[in-house]
Formats: sequence, structure tokens, C-alpha cells
Amino acid sequence: MLSCFVAAVFMLPMSLNAQQTSDDFFRSEDAFGGNNWRTSEITVVGVNGISNYGIGETVPVGSGLFILAGLGAGYAISRRKRKSKLHNGISLFLAFALLLGMTQCKKNVGQIIPNAGGEINGTYITLNVNDGSKVIVNPNSGLGYATVTFEQDDKIYVGNNGKYCGYLTYNASTEKFAGTVNPTSVDDYLHFYFLGNKAGNLTEGDTECTFDIIDQTSKYPVISYAHSTELYNSGTSEYTAKLQNYCAIVKFNVPNMSNVITITGVKNKVTLDFSKNNGALSDNPFSYGVVDGSKGMIRLHPGASNTERWAIILPLANDTEFDAYAFNFYKSNDSKIPAIAENGYNGVGVNITLTFGIKPGTEGFTINSNGDRVMFAQGNLQFNGGNTWHIAGNQWDYYGNNGQTLNLDDNTNQDLFRINTWNTSVDNSGGYTWRVLTRQEWLYILGTNISATSTPAADGSQCRRSSTVGGTDYGRYTKAVINNDVSTGTKGLIIFPDYYDGTTPSGVTFSKINDRTSKYEATCDSEGWSNLAAKGCVFLPAAGFFYNGTIIHVGDEANYWAFDNNYYMYMYSTLIDFYNNYAGATYGYSVRLVRDI
Repeated sequence: MLSCFVAAVFMLPMSLNAQQTSDDFFRSEDAFGGNNWRTSEITVVGVNGISNYGIGETVPVGSGLFILAGLGAGYAISRRKRKSKLHNGISLFLAFALLLGMTQCKKNVGQIIPNAGGEINGTYITLNVNDGSKVIVNPNSGLGYATVTFEQDDKIYVGNNGKYCGYLTYNASTEKFAGTVNPTSVDDYLHFYFLGNKAGNLTEGDTECTFDIIDQTSKYPVISYAHSTELYNSGTSEYTAKLQNYCAIVKFNVPNMSNVITITGVKNKVTLDFSKNNGALSDNPFSYGVVDGSKGMIRLHPGASNTERWAIILPLANDTEFDAYAFNFYKSNDSKIPAIAENGYNGVGVNITLTFGIKPGTEGFTINSNGDRVMFAQGNLQFNGGNTWHIAGNQWDYYGNNGQTLNLDDNTNQDLFRINTWNTSVDNSGGYTWRVLTRQEWLYILGTNISATSTPAADGSQCRRSSTVGGTDYGRYTKAVINNDVSTGTKGLIIFPDYYDGTTPSGVTFSKINDRTSKYEATCDSEGWSNLAAKGCVFLPAAGFFYNGTIIHVGDEANYWAFDNNYYMYMYSTLIDFYNNYAGATYGYSVRLVRDI
């Protein structure tokens, strides 16, 4: 009985700071006429105990309760074995272990213990990588979990009394989180949510926020949470935490390629309900969903010719079918993502076989009345010194800057070419034959009415298959600014594939479809362009052109070569047309290659 009493005393919450205890005594509610003489704001000035379990790392019991329970059972057995010669030895061992158990109980009193169970989404933090140019998660020396680290300006969101009450910001130089929060209830705990900047701007008093984990191209959106063991105390300014992960990390085995790989078919949207965390935690504050129009999309880091990619996956109760694609590649095998719980680590890898080409019936561009179709290269043709030709890694990439001088005969980086200088193979073509569209094929893809100065195609161009886009039947193209707003994004031409599904994805604003005299008025942010690219859309950037030694009109104008008769497509902010090159070697234009399907 005495042992149980001592153990119970050790398990009671207690302050480890004598000054705090003394201060709380003089700060009682009845002191100073019953008025609380401290402000309700508290500044967490040194959360030097906040850290994060590795994803897949075993979470310790922490409280010592299981130790004590086991010892109680062992002691009972020992009492029944009085006549055993091992009785004295067992008793001494149990006494020693009991001390360890009580010490464990006391050691964890001041820590923030993770809530058991639950599901959470989306915070950008850093996972250690083997190489900055690769996406290889460091499994912490082979121990089977991915190390989670904080970096400058990461945020810890704080909840109390069922509401959001402020955030803490990480300072890499001090390795501490700090910030001013405004809890309102001493009858509730402090709740710590590691959501990084993914949650956006919250207002104190909010009871809910929604965010997603779609973009994983730069960092992994690790999700973790913990709450204080003690109720909020306005006299306490320092807390510690050991955050537990409520997401999983899964490896995908992929072909050796540097493309961004998109996975669809998983949940990527989360709603956090602060009101469910109040008092004694008894409910899960997180619910999952899918971002409208995204088909459960997450985008993986492009890597650097590596054969493994990692992704943060929300917990899956069952094996899950998924789709995967990269630009001009699609998943051709029937592999599934295995069931995985929160804090799960799957280092075995899910195999993805990507086939070069267009998934039948979903993408592509018809180029004539015979139904012949092509796929576009993932970016403009580029040339590097040393006679190396390649295709740009992104559809919006280009080299030039306005006013830049360039000698097209030099072995320098360039993507503006004289006529016929681009008639060559490229080093990452995948063994396939690439070519340039003819003028007739350009006209068929864009429509007979695209050109006012050239003879329209004579083979029924208007019949190229496409559904309604932005309210326009047989929508073919629109001038747009992608990846940001009009002032900072990339201007160019979006071309819709034959089988576009007619929807307007999240993050996209369509304007003036099939209007060759319109300006760059349609817009889409990075998520919006990812959605359009997933539907097979092509983007031709306004990369300017080369004239008499200088690059001009970058960001507003572009010319793209056609194969025959020296024609090129002229794209300006208020015009699209086709002209014959009349200046020969004086000019250098962009090239976008295609491959016959």
C-alpha cells in the first residue's frame, strides 16, 4: 500500500519550477482585490523542448504506467512464491524496477504527450535528404523511420478552449519556437498543431481551417500534433513538446527520370476542427477529403534521374488503387498503395511502371482529318554548350532575358534558333523520333480562323475534337498567365487537347477562348496549371525572339517555327498569326517538338 501511495504521488502533475509555484501562490484569484493582475497574453519565449518524432519511429509509452502495472503483477506473483529460492532476488529486482518506473513517471510530467489516434493533414517541414538534387529520405541510419527536422519560420499553431489562439515561429539560430498566444480557458490544455505555412492565415477565435497536401515538389508536408499534460496556466511561459505524426511516408519505385510525377486517387484535403480539442480530449479533430477537381492529386518532387520518390500519404485503411503520370508518360501497371496507419513508414516501395506516350482516350492532339494524333514535348527545345540538345524540364521554361546579347553560333545555352538549325535529335528523346509541326498541322490544332493573312487549312480543321471550355464549344486555346498572377507569372498560350473534359479546375480563370486578338487574360496559379497539365493541356511560353544579336519582347511575344515553307506562328499579346520568315538568319525563334502517337 505504501508503494502504491508513493507511486501515485509521483504520477500526480507537479511543477518542476519552484519560482513558478511561488509566483502562482501570490497570483491567486483572491489576491489584489480578486483581479488577475497578469495580462491574459502569454509569450512562449523558449519552447526548447519541442521536437518531432521521426515518421515511423516507435513512440515510447512515456508515463511509466505500464511499468508500474507490470511491476504490480510481478509483485503479486512474487508474494505467491514465498517458498521459492528466487523470492528474495525477485523482490530486489522489482524494488529497483519500481524506482525506475516512478522516475519515468516524474520525468515526463513536464512534457507534452501526443494524443493517441487521430488523423491530420498538411504542414511543410523538412525531411533530411541524402542529396539536395535527389529525393531520398534519410531513414536515420537504417532504423526504419524518416527524420523530421524544423527549419526557419516553421509555425506551431496553438489551440485552447476549442479555438485557435495564435502561433509560434521557429528561430533556427536559437532552435526555439516563440510567439504570443491568447488562451482563454484555464480549464483546457494548450494544443499544438504542426501545420507549417500550409494552413494559411488564421484569425484568433477560428474554430476550423482547411488545407491540402497537393504540392510536395519542394518539401514534404509532415503532419504532427501534441497537447500539454497540464491545463493551461497563465503563470507559465515555457512548455515542451514531443509531436507525434499523424501522416505516413511511402516510397515509390519509379523509372529513372527527372520529371515531376503526379499521383491521383488518394485523399489530399483536410479540415481541422479546433472545437473538437477542448478539455479532456475525446474526439478526433481532423477529417479528410479530396480537393475539388483534383482527383486526389499529389505532386512528387522532380528529383534528378533517381529511381525512388517519397510521398506523404494520409492514413489508408485498405490497399488503394491509384493512377500516376508524368508529362508524356502514364502508369501502365496495376500496383496499389498498401494500407498504412498514421506515423507509418513504408520503405519497401510501391512499384510504378511509366510508359512513354499518351494514355488511350484521354489526351493528345489531332492534326488532320485522317485522325492522326501527336503529343507535345514537355518543354521547348534547348541547346547547351558542347553540342548537347535537350528538351526543357518544364513547359514554361526558357532561357532569354530582354536586352540579352546572343550569338547563335556560340556554344552557349540558348533556345532561340535560326531556321533548320533545330533539325536534329535531342539527348533525352527516349529513343523516339521528334519533329516540328507543319503549318497545316498548327492550323488544324488551333483552328482555321486562327490566321487572317494565310490560307486556312483545307481539310476541315474545325472538326478537331474538343468539348466545351470556358463556355466555348470546341475550345482550342487561350492566352494565359500561369504559375502566379498577371504581374509575376509566365505569359503564353494554353492549348487544350482533343478530349478535354470541359471543367474549370480549382485555381483557374478562363477568359476569351479561341480569341486570337485577346490579351493574356486567363490566369491559373501553380495548382491550377498542375490540374490543366493533368488533363493534357500544353503551354507555349512567350519566350521572345532573337533579332540581330539581341533577345527582345520576352514575356510578351514569341514565334514558334513550323516545318514547311519557312513559316512560323507569331504570338503577340493581342494577336496570333502565321507568317513566312523573310529575314533569314537575322531572326531566332522558339521550337516545340512533337511526336506522332
